[in-house]
Amino acid sequence: MEYLQELLSDETKDIDTLWAYIENNLNDDGYFSKVFVKEESFIRPDSISMFLTKEEAKRHLELNHYHYTSKAHTYAMTAWRAPKVEKLLNILSTFDWDSIEIKENEHA
Repeated sequence: MEYLQELLSDETKDIDTLWAYIENNLNDDGYFSKVFVKEESFIRPDSISMFLTKEEAKRHLELNHYHYTSKAHTYAMTAWRAPKVEKLLNILSTFDWDSIEIKENEHA
């Protein structure tokens, strides 16, 4: 225990050194072999992906699963009281989509 006190008092020692001592000297019952972890969700602040539907977002995760952890999931961020978003949604919801004529690609 004297050596442990020295380790705790020595500011040059890091947590790995302390943990190694505990595992090797104070771990008769194996209690210190377990480490508790708190998992926290986060949203990447520099994320540029935006999907208009949940299905599109899910499909993106399926096709690009190798870029994400198995915990990746869809979520919603709202633009409440954002005049430009409100204007865009109004245009999209009132536009006559049937009036659009689709040109065939000449290079196909």
